[in-house]
This record gives sequence, C-alpha cells and structure tokens, in this order.
Amino acid sequence: MDDSKDLSSPTSWKHYLAITGKFLALFYLSTFSVALFILHRGKHWIIPAIIIGALYLFITIAMLYRLIKKLPMAAIMLAAPTIPLIMLIIIASMIPLLQLVG
Repeated sequence: MDDSKDLSSPTSWKHYLAITGKFLALFYLSTFSVALFILHRGKHWIIPAIIIGALYLFITIAMLYRLIKKLPMAAIMLAAPTIPLIMLIIIASMIPLLQLVG
C-alpha cells in the first residue's frame, strides 16, 4: 500500500496556493515600500536606501526559499513560469498607484 499524499486533492493545493499568495502579497508590499521610498527620499538617503534594499532582498530570497522548500516539484514546475509573470504585472499595476501617492 502506498502512503504518499495525493497531490490532486483540493486540500493539498489550497495549502500551496496559500504559500504562493503570501509570497506575492509580501512581494507587493516590499516592492511598494521600496518604490515609495525612492519617490520620497530626502537629503540623506544613502544609508536608509542600503538598509531598505537589504531588507527587500532578504524578504524576496527568504520567500523564494520557502516556496522551493514547501512546494513539491509539480507545483514548482507550474509556478515557475507564472510567478515571474505575476510579479511583472504587480510592478506594472503599481505605477498608477504610485502616481496618486507621489
């Protein structure tokens, strides 16, 4: 008898979609924060820019690591072409929002 999990069951895919959704939400918030900082930087912006850039890289790398570690290979193969596209759409959708704020 095979005790492996059935990856086609909806309960397992809900978990994978939740992980992907959290990654995209954190990516949106961190990218928005960086863009807002760039629009409203003051006179002394070098040190805060380095700190915010390091935090942005840490969040992105940590979430990518979590995605790779938690998702099975089938889900990674499905997510590999779609997540970068969604990230690009997120960045493009942020332009009008930043024009309103800026």
